[in-house]
Amino acid sequence: MRTFGVHWLAFLGALGLSDGDKLKAAIEGHEYPLLELACNPINGMTARETAEAVLAAGIKQVSYCRFYPDDESLGDPLGLGELGDLAITTFEKDVAFIKELRQAGLIVQFITGPSCFVLGKDYSYLNKQTLRQRLIRFVSMQATITEGQNLTVCLEYLRPNEDSAIGGINEMLSLLEAINKPQIGLHGDVFHMLQRGETPWVTIRNAGKHLKYLHAHGHNRIAPGMYTGLMDSTDSVNWHLIGRALNEIGYQGPVVPEPFGQAIRDQVSALGEGLPPAVEAHQYYADALGHLQHNGIL
Repeated sequence: MRTFGVHWLAFLGALGLSDGDKLKAAIEGHEYPLLELACNPINGMTARETAEAVLAAGIKQVSYCRFYPDDESLGDPLGLGELGDLAITTFEKDVAFIKELRQAGLIVQFITGPSCFVLGKDYSYLNKQTLRQRLIRFVSMQATITEGQNLTVCLEYLRPNEDSAIGGINEMLSLLEAINKPQIGLHGDVFHMLQRGETPWVTIRNAGKHLKYLHAHGHNRIAPGMYTGLMDSTDSVNWHLIGRALNEIGYQGPVVPEPFGQAIRDQVSALGEGLPPAVEAHQYYADALGHLQHNGIL
């Protein structure tokens, strides 16, 4: 049974301490099975306050999205020395935060997102062999930190302009096979597949057992199946074939559309560049859920 999920960034921007009421108000009333949480610094609340708000909104299961900003404030996962150590410490803090979420009553099984490299950072100063060695080093340390924690780290490859570390699906699968740990898997994103010129259902079929988490939205992050008659905001993805591919590989993980709502676009303008206007989150998810169910994905 696949789990439908919603994403923090569809509803909210950055929150700070004592903002639990804002989180609760944004997501309550719709009985969503899963919420993908934004990481610190977007979520500045404590784990207990976060959990209390999510539980009060009627959600018991969350995943935890880790990204590394390009200012290196949380370290450089592919760096050595102080920045590399800081990135490892950041990840250890993430796992400790997840333990606190669990202690407060939430179910947490997945760490998601581009948690193996810094967003937008230029790694051209590293040759391919060195880059691969550092990728393997950091992801192997993630595997060690999460061993025995009942946590799966799902690594996401991004669009070409956001990622000079991994590349596309073939490079990601090569990395996962080199690590070869059950707690390390693939976080696939249909939008990113399209941006890299990949055919989503073929990519999903090729990913096979490695696919552990799926972001499911169409061109320019619009809701699956949405038709408006405008080229930049009409989805042309064949979701029926994606459903068949998911069935073929026996995928039973979360299916989470990740639109960027107006709140986060107002705070981080780059997240809205090139996208159609934001859609109200609950309407977006109602449209997405209906289309995904119609095509046998949920």
